[in-house]
Amino acid sequence: MNERSSRAHALFILSLSQSAGGVERTTRLFLADLGGSEKLGKSGAADGFKSLVVTSGGEEVSRISWADYYRHRARLQESLNINVGLYALQRCIEGLRRRDGLRARGAPSHVPFADSRLTLLLKDALCGGARTTVLVCASLEARNAVESIQSLRFGEACGRVEMRSQAAGDGAATLKRLVEEVDAEIAACQATIERDQRWERRVATRYDVVDAKDNFSSGAVHEGVEDYTAGVMAVHLSADALDKGGLNRFSLAELRAALEKLGRPADGDKPTLFRRLREALAASAQAQPRQQTVAHEVASWALVGAEAAEAELEALLARRRELLGEA
Repeated sequence: MNERSSRAHALFILSLSQSAGGVERTTRLFLADLGGSEKLGKSGAADGFKSLVVTSGGEEVSRISWADYYRHRARLQESLNINVGLYALQRCIEGLRRRDGLRARGAPSHVPFADSRLTLLLKDALCGGARTTVLVCASLEARNAVESIQSLRFGEACGRVEMRSQAAGDGAATLKRLVEEVDAEIAACQATIERDQRWERRVATRYDVVDAKDNFSSGAVHEGVEDYTAGVMAVHLSADALDKGGLNRFSLAELRAALEKLGRPADGDKPTLFRRLREALAASAQAQPRQQTVAHEVASWALVGAEAAEAELEALLARRRELLGEA
């Protein structure tokens, strides 16, 4: 291990912007010197580390100031930061390797560039039309064999990442210009919607089929003694409605006429005829339940007047997500 190592990543980015033929092109050169993955036991970064408070048997033995605590922790924190950044970089390389296969199957793909500031800075160098070269430093010493093998495997994984070539001028600047144009169209659509859209009250009629309620009524018109439907058949009686009228409500002739109308025997005394008519009406109600259609008016409010602009806005938002790789 290098005792004089700063235990940090060094990143130098050179940007060059060119404009030719109305197309702006930005080129970037990334030079990154990444710290090596270190095991604390070998690097000795934690040798000088001291705890803020040391206790023994529930009693405080020693205590140092916060300034001394962070001073002793400096090298340890450097090593931890290096390892966190390298682990995030390794996950991004694995995500880039799986990306093409997932997209071919129509499955969503995600590369976790946002997990570390290091990978966020290197994002443009790891994807798109970049030409990237990775140099891996390894040691021939046997005691560093584990770290050397891990480094070589990381370099092998980087070599399997397929970079996609892009047309000239199709870079970050062009993408930014396209997004700005779409944003301007989105703002114009939103202004149109705000100007033309209005609330409109709509009333719709809804029809529901429900069971009809039995309403007993004796308002039938008597045209003569021979009119046997009066009070019994002129109104649509059920067994419950017949009970409301009672035995004394109907004459013997009316009961016989009603039974004959239903095709039932009409002989016997008045209580027998009444009971027989009630049973006939109950059986008829079970066989043919009565229903009625009820109309309801349903009122609602809807936004109208800008349907075309709303459809255009949806298309523009989808286009923006596609440009940003969020689709």
